[in-house]
Amino acid sequence: MIPNPLVSASTSPPAPSPLPVPPPARSELPPPPSEPDTSSRSPHPRDVIALLRPGQWAKNVYSMALVGATASVWTVHAAWQLLWITVVFVIASGAVYIGNDVADRDNDRRHPVKRHRPLASGRVGMPTAIALLAVCLGVLTILLATSPPTRWWPVVAYLGLNIGYSAGLKHVPLVDAFIVAIGFQLRLAAGYLAVGENPSQWLLTAVLAVCLVLVLGKRRHELITDGRESRPALRGYTAQLIDQMLVICMVVTILSTLLYLWHDAPLGQFSTHAVLISAPFTLFGLFRYLQVLVVERGGADPVRILLRDRTLLICMAAFALAFLTALYAAHHSLPASTATSLT
Repeated sequence: MIPNPLVSASTSPPAPSPLPVPPPARSELPPPPSEPDTSSRSPHPRDVIALLRPGQWAKNVYSMALVGATASVWTVHAAWQLLWITVVFVIASGAVYIGNDVADRDNDRRHPVKRHRPLASGRVGMPTAIALLAVCLGVLTILLATSPPTRWWPVVAYLGLNIGYSAGLKHVPLVDAFIVAIGFQLRLAAGYLAVGENPSQWLLTAVLAVCLVLVLGKRRHELITDGRESRPALRGYTAQLIDQMLVICMVVTILSTLLYLWHDAPLGQFSTHAVLISAPFTLFGLFRYLQVLVVERGGADPVRILLRDRTLLICMAAFALAFLTALYAAHHSLPASTATSLT
């Protein structure tokens, strides 16, 4: 008997259904971690103070100490004014750090180091950070109101520049480095305005160049250690490009420093001797930082290097001693043979 194909087809077991095909993976980045819940606990005072980055206050102290060392006239009033502007910039920079942490808190949670910051880790909540920012801006307004408006512009320019930095300029290659370096020029200009003097153009150039060395060194370390994805601006850098820029900035630092000592420093007849004595320390200090950056693979925190590297500390102390000796000799009208014997 010939089987009916229709009956056979109807009685055969059904074919197994195909397995579901998973959708193609999306290329977007994973969503940022959720905002930590800090409503049930109060932040530790240490974490609140950490929002102001006390470890970075040395930037303001270094800048104003440079103004004090290079001012042509030193009085008690000038010392108080310099202390006042130092406090102003400590508060202004603290407000900038808080604003930057608020704007970057989601990205900081993905970073292996920055995720430990008080706001990104959740140890401090957003209401506390905003309140501290408001307090800083209020105190800053009161302090500036006690001084003539002609002294405000470096502080206002510093705040405006950093608002643009936090709003997106920090993601633009080269612009990010120059904004940080110009911030030190503004500190120096504010210090000179506080003591009633005009800053030296050669000194401002030297400060810009050496700060670019430090900032670019930090970018180089981030690029080598964490890769381009750790900071959007790093996509516009390579290690070779940064190395070339470091060489240019170091040359400008040396030339502008020596030209300042020769032409603008209040050293009188001892300016030539100051150039001869200070040149080796200037070169050695730059070379030592380059050694830390390239050989020892440091540079993550330039402030920490300047404060803790013994070789650099000794070099900076020797430079300061040579400069202050020439300054003392010039102000006390010592004979030029005294400086000659030093060289």
